[in-house]
Amino acid sequence: MTKKVSDNTNDAYEQFGKWLIKQPFWLQDATYRIYTGKTIDEKQIDRYADMCIDQHRQQDLQYEHLSVETIRAEKENKNISVLSLSEIKSVNALAEDTSLEFSESGVTVIYGLNGAGKSGYMRIFKELSGSPYEEAIQPNVYKKTKGSTPSCKVRIKNEGKEIEEAYDLSKGIQSSILSACDVFDTRISNAYITSSNKVSYQPFIFTVLSKLAIVADKISKRIDERESHVLDRTITIPNDIKNHKCMSWLKEINKDSKVPEDFIEWTEDDQKQLEEIPRLLDREKVKQQVEIIESRVKLITQVLRDLEEANRKQDAASLGKMVSAWSETKEK
Repeated sequence: MTKKVSDNTNDAYEQFGKWLIKQPFWLQDATYRIYTGKTIDEKQIDRYADMCIDQHRQQDLQYEHLSVETIRAEKENKNISVLSLSEIKSVNALAEDTSLEFSESGVTVIYGLNGAGKSGYMRIFKELSGSPYEEAIQPNVYKKTKGSTPSCKVRIKNEGKEIEEAYDLSKGIQSSILSACDVFDTRISNAYITSSNKVSYQPFIFTVLSKLAIVADKISKRIDERESHVLDRTITIPNDIKNHKCMSWLKEINKDSKVPEDFIEWTEDDQKQLEEIPRLLDREKVKQQVEIIESRVKLITQVLRDLEEANRKQDAASLGKMVSAWSETKEK
C-alpha cells in the first residue's frame, strides 16, 4: 500500500511559511524586512534584542510578519528594472552628485575611457546587490573633505511601482532594493572560472535564511553584552546567622511576596537606628571603646578591693581611737 504525498509537501515556500509563523517575533519581523528590502541596521538589532527579552517575559509586542501567500508569491518571477543611480558622493574619484540613467526595458550601454569611473559605478552595484565579490568603496583620497561618507540613491521599478532609496555605502549593507539582482563583470567572471566558489544561484528562501543567521548572531552578541552589565542581586547570608528564624522568611521571598504594612512605615526612631548602625559596625571603634571600658572596670575594681581591705582591717575600737586623735588635733 502506498501513500500519496501532497504536492504542497514539496513546496519549499509553503513549508517555509508554515515554519515561520511558529518562530519568535523578532525573526518574523526580520524576515518581513528582508523580503520587503528594508534595512536591518544596528538600531534594529537593539530593537530585536528588546523583543527577545520582552517575549520571554510574555509581554505584548508589535511586529511585522508575512503571510504564507506572500511567501509563496516570492517564487514567481518579478519584473524589476533599475532606472537610475544618482546623488553619488565620495565614491572613489567619481564626481560629486553624478548619476546614471537606465532604460526601463532593453539594454543600456555605459562606455568611456579608462579612468572615466566605470569601475566606481560597478563597485556601487556590487555593494548594493550583496555580491560575494564586492570591492571596498573609499572616499576620494585626492579631496581634503572631512566627515564625508560614500552614499548614493537608487531608483527602480518593481512590478510597475517606482521605489527610490538612499544608502550609506560606508556600512555593510545587509539588504537593499537591489538584493535580488546579480552583478557580473570581468573580475567576477574570472573568479568563477579560475577559483573555487559558492554556487552562483540559490533559492531566495536560502538567501533569507543566510541573512537571518547573521542577524541572529548579532542579536546574541548584543544580549550577551547586556547580560555582562547586569548586577548580581543574589542575597548572601552569613553562616553565623543562617539558622536565625528571620532567615527562613528571607529565603522564601520571591516576586510575589508582600512586605507587611508596618515594615513600610519609617519613623524618626528608625532613622536614628539606621544612622547608628554604621557606628556600631565599625569594628575598630568598637574595639577601642571596649578597651576603654575594660580599663575603667579594672581601675574601679582595684579601688573597691582597697576599700574592702581597709574596711576589713578597721574595727570599731580602732575607729574610735582615730576619731579621738583627730579631735585632739583640732583642739590644739
